[in-house]
Amino acid sequence: MSKTIDDFRNFFNPTSKKEEFLIQDAVFRAIKILKSTLEHHKIDIQIQCDKKYKIYGYKNEYLQAIVNIISNAKDILVDQKIKNAKIKVYVKEIDDEIILFIEDNAGGIDASIMDKIFDPYFTTKYEYGTGIGLYMTKLIIEEKMNGVIKVENLNDGAVFSIKV
Repeated sequence: MSKTIDDFRNFFNPTSKKEEFLIQDAVFRAIKILKSTLEHHKIDIQIQCDKKYKIYGYKNEYLQAIVNIISNAKDILVDQKIKNAKIKVYVKEIDDEIILFIEDNAGGIDASIMDKIFDPYFTTKYEYGTGIGLYMTKLIIEEKMNGVIKVENLNDGAVFSIKV
């Protein structure tokens, strides 16, 4: 398993260059990748992402982080058989910081595991999970892009926030 994580670490091209890009572009590319599976499971995806929000960083890695979070939200919505399943993706500017939020209505994350979900090898998907998706997402955001990723329960689900 350690070798798998090392392979994923090396997947991110160390020679890739930082660039300024629209958050909206990364979000729409992520949705395009996941569109067919979201439609298949009848999950409503709501996007509120103004064109004015730009960040400076690694666009493909940021896109991968978004894909990982939305994919996990899709998995829990399906596993929990949530009716009227929804994923909301939106951007807010708070205290001069641009934050991307990804929120679902799958009931939230159990408090007993909340502090473990970014740990390597931790999974609640015992039949098919590897426990590296959110770990890699955290590495991308916090180590590669010098950002912050957090999760909390809000309303009727979980909400991830990404600040770069």
